[in-house]
Amino acid sequence: MGVSIQDIYIRESEDKTYRDDVITYSDGLEQLISMIKMILTTKKGDVLGDPDFGVSIEEQIFSLNVSLSEIEKQIKYQISKYINIQNNKYRIDVNTNYVRGTTRDAVYIDILIDHVKYLGVLVK
Repeated sequence: MGVSIQDIYIRESEDKTYRDDVITYSDGLEQLISMIKMILTTKKGDVLGDPDFGVSIEEQIFSLNVSLSEIEKQIKYQISKYINIQNNKYRIDVNTNYVRGTTRDAVYIDILIDHVKYLGVLVK
């Protein structure tokens, strides 16, 4: 009999796929999405004992000398380092795009898993 690992359900109520009847889950895809969210929302240096964890996404985006391709590269590096892709059955891609704003520009970060957009982040 296999062991099922449970994680705490961390989707926000604003998420269109949020379910209020779920407290924990063991779905591999949901775990993958949660791990990617953690990487994207963590600043480097915030995790005790692992100063390399996280992307510091806002700092990267609003730095004058970091290109979108460099941001994509850093996100992919974090995913490959902290998520076991070799044993993972999913293909993960990262796409970034600038969007003109009225007061300041923004960046969309789309995370595609097996060519389907599962996570989108707007940083403005």
